[in-house]
Amino acid sequence: MTPKLFTNFIAIALMTAVAGGSMLITSDAEAGKKSRDVQIQNYDFDTPHDGFEGFDNTGGYCSFRKTPKRVCSYTKKGKKVCKVKGWTLTQICQ
Repeated sequence: MTPKLFTNFIAIALMTAVAGGSMLITSDAEAGKKSRDVQIQNYDFDTPHDGFEGFDNTGGYCSFRKTPKRVCSYTKKGKKVCKVKGWTLTQICQ
């Protein structure tokens, strides 16, 4: 083996070892993460309310979804008529 080929081989071996070893090391942020359960709560309102989407003060991620409560009926002519009678705000945190 020539000296240049040997040097290239050592360089490739060291790069592979460093790259492989860095995949095994976890960062402090990843090590501090705890497994969280998904929590879902529903709130009923007469009018639509806004929620937020983002991280809360405990580090969990929350999002809100507004869903209208529709009540549908049919007219004498057979036409379907729906009215919004309330709103459900669904909170999902994990």
